[in-house]
Amino acid sequence: MNLTEINRVKTIGKEDFLTNYFKPQKPVVIEKLIGDWPAFSKWSLDHMKEVAGDKTVPLYDDRPVDYKDGFNEPHAQMKMSEYVDLLKKEPTKYRIFLWNLLKEVPELQNDFKYPDFGIRFLKGLPMLFFGGKDSHTFMHYDIDLANIFHFHFEGQKQCILFDQKQSKYLYKIPYSLITREDIDFCKPDYKKWPALQKAKGFFTNLEHGNILYIPEGYWH
Repeated sequence: MNLTEINRVKTIGKEDFLTNYFKPQKPVVIEKLIGDWPAFSKWSLDHMKEVAGDKTVPLYDDRPVDYKDGFNEPHAQMKMSEYVDLLKKEPTKYRIFLWNLLKEVPELQNDFKYPDFGIRFLKGLPMLFFGGKDSHTFMHYDIDLANIFHFHFEGQKQCILFDQKQSKYLYKIPYSLITREDIDFCKPDYKKWPALQKAKGFFTNLEHGNILYIPEGYWH
């Protein structure tokens, strides 16, 4: 696809972020801003198993959305300890989506703080996402059009973004926030989905400790 690598900086100040990324609504990867967080050294699969192993977590796979499944109903559930063991054992499409860490494991809130980027954070709703090799989310944008700061821990993750100007090329499902769920944005079939060749987007590969800023309304 026609993807440009997202700009990366080692660290960033408030004015620099506001001027060069927030105001023009451009994504950026900040590589080394959270090295002093306890989470930077502590947050791993093993640590999550230790502090939350007895919690039952909702799991989702890549099956298409079906009204029969109910709104946001999980496709499976298991103990966090079992899920961590599964992630370590083999590739799985099961992922944890929008897990409220402050509600389920309150002590984890002591491991991080909110960087001062010059904008207000929605402090009450920090969420955890988990996924193993082969798991992915459908291309979507968030209904609240929030500016997203995605803090990545353990392993690698590839992220693909598009701004709203590209919507006409992405095969958006009418009256929804998602694209066609049978499109593989990692290996797109241009014979089946020719308009994708016109879409201009961004990509990056996140490492432990990286922060990805996703501007409001971006497809991801």
